[in-house]
Amino acid sequence: MRIENDHSDLEQEILRTLTYFDVFSYPLTQEQLITFLSRASASDIQLKDSLHRLIEQNLVHSLQGYYFLSTRSDEIIASRGENEERASRMLKHARWVSFFLKQMPFVRAIFITGSLSKNVAEQTSDIDFMIIAELNRLWICKIILTGFRRIFLFNSHKYFCINLMVTEKAIYFPNHNYFTALEIATSKVVWNTAFFSKYQKENSWIYEYLPNWRPLREGVFPLSNTRSPFQRIFESLLSIIRLDAIDTNVMLTARNFWKKKYKDFNEDKFNSVIQCKPDIASVWHLDHQTRIIDGFRHRLTVYGLRETV
Repeated sequence: MRIENDHSDLEQEILRTLTYFDVFSYPLTQEQLITFLSRASASDIQLKDSLHRLIEQNLVHSLQGYYFLSTRSDEIIASRGENEERASRMLKHARWVSFFLKQMPFVRAIFITGSLSKNVAEQTSDIDFMIIAELNRLWICKIILTGFRRIFLFNSHKYFCINLMVTEKAIYFPNHNYFTALEIATSKVVWNTAFFSKYQKENSWIYEYLPNWRPLREGVFPLSNTRSPFQRIFESLLSIIRLDAIDTNVMLTARNFWKKKYKDFNEDKFNSVIQCKPDIASVWHLDHQTRIIDGFRHRLTVYGLRETV
């Protein structure tokens, strides 16, 4: 299917948005579609009119209130329903795990990212956490959380996967693109709503890519914003140790470990999947962003659409 160029800008943005979510086999409701439209502000009436024309031209299908590309079968609706039910159960697990995480020293906020933050979970999905750590304590915090996972969760990544840890200094995301904007917009707060609001404000640039987006608080009921007394006690006991040097040494050790593991990567490739810095720790073994963007670009080429995101 190739899409002709005689469609309005809004129609082309609708097709681009549906094409992006097609990478995840994820049909959109009308509300979601208008929320995730890239670089196109539109009213409900304008969106309905454009969708009606696209359906008439057999470019988009609509079923049970969901919209998806006409190249997809109706089974995509049932698949989304199953994934949402599974996500609902996993979000409850995420809140339970987060209750224990907020007891850990130097944890300052807990967010959910990845597919689960979009209320989607396949059978192989895990719970991706974004952890905000205290300044100059990120790597010590990471060691503690890794120990927690190995001891109490039997080293399972299913219900506790930390792909990203940052301090307050690194909550601004400098890579401006549709992928990153969408990840920020769909993040869910589990603990510390005040800090989550600051995180959203720091990344207000996402409105350049998602002009219709508005902050949502859904899918998980946040824990109390108050810090745990156990956390305060733990941190008080640890304060007698010179932690700054330990934090730096842990970071350097981690970087050397990943450098040896990915010795075939050049510097650019390594930095795209691994970040070992004082204020950020991230490991993306499968280079998730590149895989998604490549899939999106391939579909744009097939459908004859230009990339604007």
